[in-house]
Amino acid sequence: MGEEKKKISTHSAYINTRGPKYIFHRQMIITTLSVSSQ
Repeated sequence: MGEEKKKISTHSAYINTRGPKYIFHRQMIITTLSVSSQ
């Protein structure tokens, strides 16, 4: 469980370094995946 939490915090730090552009891009990927899986 601790390992998973560490992974999440690392991912959050990665997103923070990339900034809003990365978050927007990731949101588009999630949207695309959820649309294509239906």
